[in-house]
Amino acid sequence: MGARITELILAVTLLHTSLSIACGQGIRGNVKFPDVSESQLPSCRIFVCQRNTLLQSTITDEDGAFELKNTEEGPFDIVFLSDSMTPLVFKSIQRFDGEIDVELTPIVRWLPFSSDSRSYEESKKRLDRAILDAEDVFPKTEDFQKVLNEFKVEANRRLSCSIIVPAYFYPEAPVAGQGEWKEMVAFLRDCKQSGIEVVVILNIWNGSGKVEPTTGEAGKLDKNYFTLAEGLKKLEVPWVGYLAGRYGGDRRITLEEDAKHWADNYPGIHGFFVDELPESADKAERFRRFCQFARDQLGIREPILIGNPGTECDRVYGEPGMFDWLCLSENKDEIEFAPPLWARSDNDVRTGQIVYGLDSVDSVEPILNNLASVGGSFVYLSDQDPRVETLWTRLPQKEYRSVLGRLLRDWNRAARQR
Repeated sequence: MGARITELILAVTLLHTSLSIACGQGIRGNVKFPDVSESQLPSCRIFVCQRNTLLQSTITDEDGAFELKNTEEGPFDIVFLSDSMTPLVFKSIQRFDGEIDVELTPIVRWLPFSSDSRSYEESKKRLDRAILDAEDVFPKTEDFQKVLNEFKVEANRRLSCSIIVPAYFYPEAPVAGQGEWKEMVAFLRDCKQSGIEVVVILNIWNGSGKVEPTTGEAGKLDKNYFTLAEGLKKLEVPWVGYLAGRYGGDRRITLEEDAKHWADNYPGIHGFFVDELPESADKAERFRRFCQFARDQLGIREPILIGNPGTECDRVYGEPGMFDWLCLSENKDEIEFAPPLWARSDNDVRTGQIVYGLDSVDSVEPILNNLASVGGSFVYLSDQDPRVETLWTRLPQKEYRSVLGRLLRDWNRAARQR
């Protein structure tokens, strides 16, 4: 199970995840996370239960340390729960005292097109068994079942892959009845039927359309975009509004004003796609304030804030309170996407890539296989070449959409089989 228990331990039986420790004042210890920088340790929730009743709970501090008070009579059960890690459950602890070090095991991502799936299957079995153990000892209340359900949803999400679509083509009336949007609606329905999450990015004049770009005058509500936003909401497709970050530089209007115009005028918005995010941390506080404003403005349970530096950036942009998703590569025909180590092990931010200029559908599979191997969880692929046409003004050709949809359907089905 990946646990290492030290000092004053009388017996540990990992096969049944049970633990016995001498009687005394309680337990102090540390939770360790493989391949995670000590400066950015994720938190771990720890629950002590007895006969499906919660006795106490705590959360690790910034150094991964925790302390549990002594309890009177055993047996007790302890559950360690942290995002992207396999839960660890110790059952039937009679008495405890001393210090323990616990090392959690990362959930192994499925390599969707690999011939060797042994490590994934072993990790999946451990995860399934640990979740069942946690369900067995947790209180049978709605609140605790909600905790486990949210963990399972997030675990599945991080094992699966989503598509983002920069849909910067105008929705001619009748909306979704012709042209690219007719193709888009068909693609969205196919993806939904196949269990693939798609996030659509809408873009009016490199923003919300609040300001007309050539004259600087106030823009008017675009009825076609309003109708389109309503249509996406009815299809239950999350969409986000485009915002130009200008690498933290000056803008004609603020990011907050642009975001508010999106939220006030176009129904069903789920978040924002902030393009031109800087690589360095110099302007990080500026974007942290924006992310807080955006979450407050949207007022929904799970907003989607996507930052796009288009390359490796400082890890501050993936910290809690910042962006939920980071696009760390936007390049022509790039298969070997290699995000930094912090992005592969971070428990809060999802990472992905945008690839354009593909000249063969044979490129799709190796791109996805590499993406999965480095922990990526969203992607967009296009055959558009910026040397001959403006990017994001159409969908990829149908054969690319078909291959992408088929491969991600298989990826996500296997990842969610638990």
